[in-house]
Amino acid sequence: MSRSTESQLGTARMLLAMFDAQIASFDEHMKSTEAVKRKAIKAKKFDPTLLERIEGVREGREKWAARVEQLEKETEAS
Repeated sequence: MSRSTESQLGTARMLLAMFDAQIASFDEHMKSTEAVKRKAIKAKKFDPTLLERIEGVREGREKWAARVEQLEKETEAS
């Protein structure tokens, strides 16, 4: 039994929001001063592995944005 388009769209939107949150967090930390970044890393408020993963996160965001767009079109057509 396959999931409905509406259900898939809800999941895709949730995943897209997660990617957006990770990218926003990364961008916010990159804009801060070096001193603030060091404090955030020490306080474990910044995921240091995100620096290693950011390109993959951005690619994943593109994939899910395209999927959301596709599912929205399918939902409108039905």
